[in-house]
This record gives sequence, C-alpha cells and structure tokens, in this order.
Amino acid sequence: MSINKLERIEWLVKFAQTDIDAMKFSDRVKLVIDVTEYLFPEREINKIKENLEIILLWEKILTKARNGKTGVLLKGKVEHEDQYSRYPVSRIESTIDAYDDDPETYWNMIRAIQQLLYNTLNEVVLLGSDSTNNKNQILPKEAYGVINISIIVDDQFHDCSIPATNNLHHYIQVKVYTLLNGFQATAIKRCLGCGRIFFNPSLREKKFCLARCQSRFHAAKRRRESKQEPNVN
Repeated sequence: MSINKLERIEWLVKFAQTDIDAMKFSDRVKLVIDVTEYLFPEREINKIKENLEIILLWEKILTKARNGKTGVLLKGKVEHEDQYSRYPVSRIESTIDAYDDDPETYWNMIRAIQQLLYNTLNEVVLLGSDSTNNKNQILPKEAYGVINISIIVDDQFHDCSIPATNNLHHYIQVKVYTLLNGFQATAIKRCLGCGRIFFNPSLREKKFCLARCQSRFHAAKRRRESKQEPNVN
C-alpha cells in the first residue's frame, strides 16, 4: 500500500479528532488496519530499531572510552542505561499486538496515543499563529530532539546525529514535524467555525475547514451584530 505524504498528514489530522467510542465495529476494524499503515508503518518501526542498535553500539564505544581506549564527546544528553524497553518501538509493537490479545488495553493505548497526536498538532497550530508577521516561515527540517555526537576513534572525529526517540510523545512529535517539513507553519490551522484542526497545504489563506463552517460563522456573526444594533423609532 503506497501512501503519499499529503494522505498521511490528512489521516493523522482526522485520526487525532476521531471519536473512537462512537465508531461502529466495522469502522473500528478498519481503524486498526489504518493505524499500522499510517501511524506505525513497519518501515518506520524498523528504522527505530536500527537507531537503537546504533545507540547500543555507541554504548560499547562509551565502555571502551571509560577504559581509555577511545575518546567520546557528547553534545546533548544521552542516558546510558537506555534499553530496548525504554524505546517506543517495543511499546508500539505491544500496542499493535494487544488488539488480538487484549482489545480493551489496545483501545486505551490508542486513545492515549491519539491525545499525544492532538497535543502535537495543537503545538503546530500555536506555532503558525505566532508567525503572523512572517507568512513564509517554514517548519523546522530537523524536527525535535536530535542528539549530535562526535566520536574520536584513533584520533579521528566521526560526527553523527540520532533522533532522541525515548518516548511515544517524542515519536509523535518527530513524525508530525518531519511530515510537515517544507510546508508553511500555518499549514495546520484551527477552523474559526467549528474549532476543529485541519490541514491546508496550499499557500492560499484559509480560516475554515469547510464552506459550511464559513457560512455558519458569518451567519452567526450577522445575528450577533443585528442584536447589538440600537432600535431606531
């Protein structure tokens, strides 16, 4: 299944605001499939595993450094006791597996992840609202939490960067900001009519998610203004 960048962002925005409890059984089954395709695709999980293997490799290098065999310079904070269970990949896989083993646990975890996603999208909304004087502001390419490490091996510097994916919230942040890389900071908006978050990939200013929201907003505004007008006899 090939999913492009725009489809993934639109799905994330919709999923973050879906009332799971009000869904029909058939819609929930489809959501289970969509979660693994859009939110936790296998290739991204494998990438996290690769990063983890690199981190564990660096742990071995750090051990050698303590023995005076290798020098290591760290830029940023790295917790050396991190293990596989501390990383979101294990929690993601346990979430996916829980659907067959314990559906109640699965949906509780999905709701928690959904809230993290909504909070992250709201962060982007606030970022966009602060860029009024700079409509061309682009979302940061690096996303969040990149740790830069310089390793000295045999008197040679080796620079590398890793995403600090030490929890699901960070995983969601990196996912959203990476997908939004290249779009305007105002691409994620909150509708003035219904208050829902929506995605606007175009450069055209858009304040409402749907035309009917715009119509209802202006109709309500006219009613308020008519009530405030003084009666002239």
